[in-house]
Amino acid sequence: IRDFCLSRGSEMCIRDSKNSVHPDLQQMAHTSVSVRNYTRYDVNGYRFRTAKLEKSRPLAATTNSGVLASSYVDDDKVVDYYGVLQNIVELIFDGPKELKVVFFECDWFDAHSGTRVDKYGNVEVKHSSRIPSSMSDVVLANQAKQVYYLPYPVSYTHLRAHETGRN
Repeated sequence: IRDFCLSRGSEMCIRDSKNSVHPDLQQMAHTSVSVRNYTRYDVNGYRFRTAKLEKSRPLAATTNSGVLASSYVDDDKVVDYYGVLQNIVELIFDGPKELKVVFFECDWFDAHSGTRVDKYGNVEVKHSSRIPSSMSDVVLANQAKQVYYLPYPVSYTHLRAHETGRN
């Protein structure tokens, strides 16, 4: 039996055997959907907040809008994408089972020409290297890790990204 899953570790899979489709995916495809937007969301032990909410709270003690999403390419290679959380969208699928999917809409930085790792393992992110907006601006919330951006110690336009520990 070969499974295709929406995300690693996800229980929601399409099965090849017997050409059957998982009931959750059938429900998602054939019911009405409601949408909710949030300015903050807790997932994976992190509290995320949108950049707009962060901007409205200039005296806040923490910054929680930095996002890290990893993508697997060529089976062995992992590419890390760094971004800033702009919107949190929850899709709620009506039906016999409560099904919800949460997406983070982000502004992403170019993973190839906009980031580099220094000799100490710190990731430097060039904030002027934002990827133009497209349909790939979203990541499933459960796949996101949190990072924070520190100003570079000299007057460059680079900022450093550091993965935060879980709360």
